[in-house]
Amino acid sequence: MAPTIDQIPTAMIDGYPTFTTDEQHLAQVVYRLLAAGRPAAPEAIAAGAGWAVADVTQRLDAWPAVFRNDAGAVVGFWGLTCKPVTGHRIDIDGIGAAWTWCSYDTLFIAHLLGATAHISAHCSTTGQPVTFTVSPDGVRDVEPAEAAISLLQPDAPFDDDVRKTFCHYVLFFASPDAARRWTATNPGTFWLSLADAFEVAVGQNAAVFPALVGDPARR
Repeated sequence: MAPTIDQIPTAMIDGYPTFTTDEQHLAQVVYRLLAAGRPAAPEAIAAGAGWAVADVTQRLDAWPAVFRNDAGAVVGFWGLTCKPVTGHRIDIDGIGAAWTWCSYDTLFIAHLLGATAHISAHCSTTGQPVTFTVSPDGVRDVEPAEAAISLLQPDAPFDDDVRKTFCHYVLFFASPDAARRWTATNPGTFWLSLADAFEVAVGQNAAVFPALVGDPARR
């Protein structure tokens, strides 16, 4: 049975480390730099966050699911990448274009950055284009109007294999019927409307990144 909207954020929140206020701001800087569609160099991250370069490097080494190129620049960070490794393109007003690891990432990242983003993807069942706009206020201009996403509640903290263990199951669909057909053959998955998934993202961000979006009840 699929969990309720109120139950989902708990598992999502538990997948993340607990961040200090400074670490939350550091993460936001990395997201903004990657969202421009270019690798995020430690020096640029340090300048944006007001950290020493050595401290940035140490923190990135300690965090899971942070991927860097041979020069040490971040190319993938908790759901966002400057490389077209998926079909989930996110164009963020005033920043640039990048790609997310899964469908859900498009929702929580735009909200976390306080930005308006335009999403271009495809239905994983039919191949039909799925497009919409997401802002801190919610989703709009959804096409097709009943587009949905699949989700899988994580049963362990996110690690370097998150794309394989979680993102692989979190996709876009053109309709509830397309989503149901896919989730029926993938045990443990369920589907949500984009509007409901956005509400999950808001709850997650408020708990994991309270210094950035508010703190209703820190875990």
